[in-house]
Amino acid sequence: MFIVDSLMVKIALIGLLGIGAQWIAWRTGRPAIALMLIVGI
Repeated sequence: MFIVDSLMVKIALIGLLGIGAQWIAWRTGRPAIALMLIVGI
């Protein structure tokens, strides 16, 4: 799995997970930090 080991893919995935956690927090009214902890960021 060469593509998963790529640094750019990892950076993009971290960014997408962070944005996703922020969006879910905004939609549900929950604290964003709690969702980021669950996601693992």
